[in-house]
Amino acid sequence: DKIDNFWFPRKYGASVIWWKSKEPWHVIFDPKLDKYLHNKDSLSQEDIDYIWNNDFIYSYQVDRYYFDDIFVQRLLEVGGNLKRWEKVEEVLMSSDEKVQWVQTRNEDGEINEYRAKIVIDASGQKGIIGNKLWLREYNEELGFLAHYTYFKDFKFYDKFYSKFTQHIISIDTGWIWIIHIWSWVVSVGVVTDSKIQQSDLLSILKKHIWKYIDGAQQVDHLWNPTTKVHTASNWSYISRKMYGENYVLLWDSAGFVDPVLSWWTSFAISSAFLSYKF
Repeated sequence: DKIDNFWFPRKYGASVIWWKSKEPWHVIFDPKLDKYLHNKDSLSQEDIDYIWNNDFIYSYQVDRYYFDDIFVQRLLEVGGNLKRWEKVEEVLMSSDEKVQWVQTRNEDGEINEYRAKIVIDASGQKGIIGNKLWLREYNEELGFLAHYTYFKDFKFYDKFYSKFTQHIISIDTGWIWIIHIWSWVVSVGVVTDSKIQQSDLLSILKKHIWKYIDGAQQVDHLWNPTTKVHTASNWSYISRKMYGENYVLLWDSAGFVDPVLSWWTSFAISSAFLSYKF
């Protein structure tokens, strides 16, 4: 309920423009919605209200800053203890790969040591325990590079219900993503296996997205991102094992896959449920 009421944008599927195809094809989670949307040339406010207020199958487009904080607040509500501004400095492992203690440093520089029956590593891509034990294995076939940034008021394929689906457009060296993060903010990026530079991002977008822009007046927004261009690389990995005698790796600590359709968050949450169950 807390996640639903936070007004994260709902995503009802994905729109894909792949290889030589000029028109998108759609992956819609709910068959009833698929039929409804394919008969529409555009979405009116009445259409949007209809979709929003009916019980169709959907996912969330989450902002991890707010999404993760919902879990933190829920932890506090049920009696959990949160040590704010305290950074893990070291995890001491025994010769049989059992966690002995976790050492932290607070904002005053004080060192604390914690012991527990079970230690959960949810340290994200830093993967503190996994890296400590050399558990991480990278997928060389998915050694991609991504350049991305954010835009405001950027209309893309509006007639294809762009705010309700994630867009993927293939290019010769990879693909482009276009995702409405919020109703007014769009994430745009290029994933490639070639050595393109950050400065190449806008020229690639201009080459491959120009014909899909809905309205010439929107073109200016494409060349005026709201943030600098960010870069990420070599993010596809898995841990050889995800738990030991007294520890478990969750979420991105355990692994991460190439996010064409952003399934990994679902896998991550499922891992948390499974760990709790057992």
